[in-house]
Amino acid sequence: MPVGLPEPRALPKESDVSFDADGLSSWKILLAAEQEALARTQAQPSSKYKNNLVAIRVLGFFMLDFKIRPFALGITPYNCLHLEVKSCLPLDGPADTLRPEFTNISELSLRYLNFLMQVFYSTTGPLLQTPVSHPSRPSFNDTKTRVLRQIQSTDITSMEIKELALFRDGYKCLLSGFYDRDSLRHYPEVAELFEQEMGLSGVTQCAYIFPETAQSIEKVIRQTFSGVLTFLARFGLEKEVKNLLGGRINSLANILTLQADLRIEFDRGNLWFEPVNDQPDTYDVVYDKYTNTHVRPFPDRVTFILNPDIVHACQQKGIQPPALPSRMLLATRAACSRVLHMSGAAEQINIILRDIEEVGVLAKDGSAADLLFSAISRAIPVD
Repeated sequence: MPVGLPEPRALPKESDVSFDADGLSSWKILLAAEQEALARTQAQPSSKYKNNLVAIRVLGFFMLDFKIRPFALGITPYNCLHLEVKSCLPLDGPADTLRPEFTNISELSLRYLNFLMQVFYSTTGPLLQTPVSHPSRPSFNDTKTRVLRQIQSTDITSMEIKELALFRDGYKCLLSGFYDRDSLRHYPEVAELFEQEMGLSGVTQCAYIFPETAQSIEKVIRQTFSGVLTFLARFGLEKEVKNLLGGRINSLANILTLQADLRIEFDRGNLWFEPVNDQPDTYDVVYDKYTNTHVRPFPDRVTFILNPDIVHACQQKGIQPPALPSRMLLATRAACSRVLHMSGAAEQINIILRDIEEVGVLAKDGSAADLLFSAISRAIPVD
């Protein structure tokens, strides 16, 4: 996998895409809307917010991505998005001429931009690190017994999911293979494996494939996790969505153990996992040149496997082993990451966040900040 993230760009021309006639009609809507948004942006050269233009490109690149990568998510996401775009068609007249009916496409596209903001610029609560050691800390065997009991539970807390994920992943970062440093201190059994492998260690954290809530910019984005679930359902992920509902956000299918710095890059959309066709639980790793600078660089392709110890323990107990990170959720996250960069949304959202931070500093009474929050909220509608 070549190192580097996609560069922002305009939507491809009709001649550069391979839609059928029906899909091409939707693409013409998007191209016409993009040109209208571009003209309005150019008419206001002093404005640094380009929400409408970026949002149209978000919608377009989602549609294109779902079309050219059906092996990852099937054809349902493309079909659903195509129908949404098609619903914005004028009742008559050519599809490449912008008419009043095309205002619908702007509203639809802004909702997809909103969705990206929730995915990449939200928090999942406290950083889930290994609990601090204390004299009464349980032994490794006691911890294993508790973890096996938690695997069967439908009510797992945020702290419990960290322990579960560590055990599932062999007390290592799934990407770099670095051992969790606190686990080395707490469990001699893990330290022994570390020494046998002559491994490296670091601080690990839980990375949510899709976040629990959208809290970090809550005045800008007022939808909560239910809004993210709505969009996942639109992409044809109803089964995965149901697994995350009802307190199941802390599901191992939605969790990866990553080093702290890699977790940050993953959260920001600067690192993601591309499913490899016909190879279960195998992914190409996409990142920029500044991400993979560890003493021992991580591989460009990884295969996730269960810790053999937990597989054996589950067999002895007659219970199902824990789930690995969901391929469908990771594929959807990969699509979101690509679109984030190709559409220019990453740069646009960073501008918004910097302005929010700056206004918050300059106006401690909140007056100017509220004006900025209000303006951006109006620009990015919610369902």
